[in-house]
Amino acid sequence: MSTKAIDFTTITELDKEVLMKHFPDGVIAFDTETTGLSPLFDKIIEISAVKVTRDSITVFDQLINPSISIENSQFHGISNEMVKDAPNTKSVLKDFQIFCKDLPLIAHNARFDTGFATYEAFKNEMTLGENDIYDSCHFARMVFKNEASKFGLAYMTKYLSIPLYNHHRALDDSLAALLVFSRSLLHKKKEVDKTWSEKRGVKDAFLFNLKDYHQPLENLPKRLELLKEHTPTQIPLLIKYKGGTMKNEFREVKPVSLLPLPMGNVLYALCLRTNIYKNYALKKIAEVKKIED
Repeated sequence: MSTKAIDFTTITELDKEVLMKHFPDGVIAFDTETTGLSPLFDKIIEISAVKVTRDSITVFDQLINPSISIENSQFHGISNEMVKDAPNTKSVLKDFQIFCKDLPLIAHNARFDTGFATYEAFKNEMTLGENDIYDSCHFARMVFKNEASKFGLAYMTKYLSIPLYNHHRALDDSLAALLVFSRSLLHKKKEVDKTWSEKRGVKDAFLFNLKDYHQPLENLPKRLELLKEHTPTQIPLLIKYKGGTMKNEFREVKPVSLLPLPMGNVLYALCLRTNIYKNYALKKIAEVKKIED
């Protein structure tokens, strides 16, 4: 764990006050950088976090040697040379668990980060903690739905005047996610609309608890084997899905990621008919086939 410098002054007393109101024992915002988008095929190469308690602000910041080649350095700036002497995933995840204990965790698009972390933990025969997971993106979308047009981290930091110096480096994105969450809470507190009263508080941002995860992404059934071929390359394919407006009909999708989630494993994909990214429960995908030329 490094002691990389970070500008803690961006976390104001108001930020700390509202976070401690809802998380009196402390809270941690975290982020991962990876070799790609799907934990079934890709690896974590960096995990970082910012912990806020009543008494202190502390940092976890660690590169990981993924034991595979990094081919997407243009997105995050992390090269094979940078990670060649870094510890392996299991070692870093153990240290990260010690850092987090059972404190609540915040991430922007938290399903992706927790999907990678939990899948790696299961592969390394590690026991998950009992951390509550909150999503700053989901929360910002609820709070600012009538004001903002996008809710990605880069857009929300600009919208809320939050500095973001090194987007797609895990430590900077962790701090940004923390501040998006706290500023969303502060905005909600000021709202006079009863919809945004303090009655529910951070429950609006709660996703799940890590203890709800089960062994994820086991061997895919034969009917879904094409997903392994198409997801890493994002080549469009046809899926027959037992739900939605096209129930039991084939729909064309561009697969992005296979994700383990507490409610069941999903295919995260772009529906090419609606141009909307959706989660498709694997258990509801009846058939997968290639698109004929």
